[in-house]
Amino acid sequence: MKLSFYIFFFLVVNNITYAQKNDAITWIDSNAIALESNNSEKYVNSSSDYLNSFFSKAEIYGFGEATHYNKEFFEAKTAFFKYLVLHQNVRVFIIEESFGACYSINEYIKGNNSNLKGLVQNFRQSIWETEEMLELIQWMKTYNETKPLNQQICFYGNDCQFNYELISILKNQLIKNNIQLNQEEIDLLEIYAANFNDYFNKDKSGKIYTKLDDLKLILSKLRENTTIDEESKLTIDALNYFAEFLNKQTQEVRDFYMAKSVENIYNFTKKKLFIWAHNDHINKNVVHATQTPSMGNLLYKKFKNKYYAMGFEFGVGELLSFNTEKNVSENIILDKPIKNTNSDFLFSTNHTAFFIDFETASKDESMKKFLSQKRNSIMIGGQGLVLKYLKYNYIHEKYIDIFDGLIYIKKISRSI
Repeated sequence: MKLSFYIFFFLVVNNITYAQKNDAITWIDSNAIALESNNSEKYVNSSSDYLNSFFSKAEIYGFGEATHYNKEFFEAKTAFFKYLVLHQNVRVFIIEESFGACYSINEYIKGNNSNLKGLVQNFRQSIWETEEMLELIQWMKTYNETKPLNQQICFYGNDCQFNYELISILKNQLIKNNIQLNQEEIDLLEIYAANFNDYFNKDKSGKIYTKLDDLKLILSKLRENTTIDEESKLTIDALNYFAEFLNKQTQEVRDFYMAKSVENIYNFTKKKLFIWAHNDHINKNVVHATQTPSMGNLLYKKFKNKYYAMGFEFGVGELLSFNTEKNVSENIILDKPIKNTNSDFLFSTNHTAFFIDFETASKDESMKKFLSQKRNSIMIGGQGLVLKYLKYNYIHEKYIDIFDGLIYIKKISRSI
């Protein structure tokens, strides 16, 4: 008798779950915004304002990616960025990258005729050294050529892990502001002038660590100088945040200062801005590996509904991986979605790519249940997807708690 009851109970629960899945997929098939490619544009129709109702409340748009190095995520984010520039007056682009490398690109899109390919190769993270990124930057430059200065796009980096070119940028800004340092201060800055790629492996008895407090004193003095311009303060802050990260190299510190950088840039430009980073930084909860507040969490607490977090998921395709036996990076093909994940669930939709806004979707009872259930999502970091360590790439969260919207792309390929 007991066995019959358990079998009956299992069948009922299974049928209810299956029905809920069918209802959610049916809603997506009928109501999601299809992101299909056509002859003139990929993913988004920029000539129409059909997405405005989803984005009009926000002023800070965080666009993630479930994994780095993938072409379709780049293309989709580019399409949405262009749309937001054209229809929501977004004028600031911020990327998970060094302030210094992005400073040169900002100069380029403002009219400096540098070698763009060389500038892209100066990124401190190779994940952005792609043809897709190069094309996006060129689009920004072309856009700016026909706009007055106060309507041009600006390009910033907000990752405090790097000090690339910060000292040389600061020195030029001090000359422009007619501010002079004494020789001892100049010598101290020179300690940090080089781009130490091995900062994180150094013995903390070295000068770069023992002189951190002295560096902070100089930066504080410059920050409080009444004659320095507001733009130069962004450079000072970037160097100060690098010093803070150098002192305590944790994910919590990194995301905290990534968020502070966004806040500073927002206050300085007084314009709507777009953030390009990983899902883990964009999401409104925590960085999953450390369970510490993410950049998106801090921005959401500060700006509430002015912050819109867009998550990304995928089904199958070509991914970066790391061969632990040969100690080299390589590509792998994922030919079916990873079981028991949102990617697997969403793979049964009819769309090859789609966008859903969670506030809109939650008006449907089946979608509200789907978005409010704790489910597994894939969160692949810079090393790529290593299948033997798959359990470290899961997060178990409610969609509704971490994102405001989702872009799902069934099949992805490697960026160029």
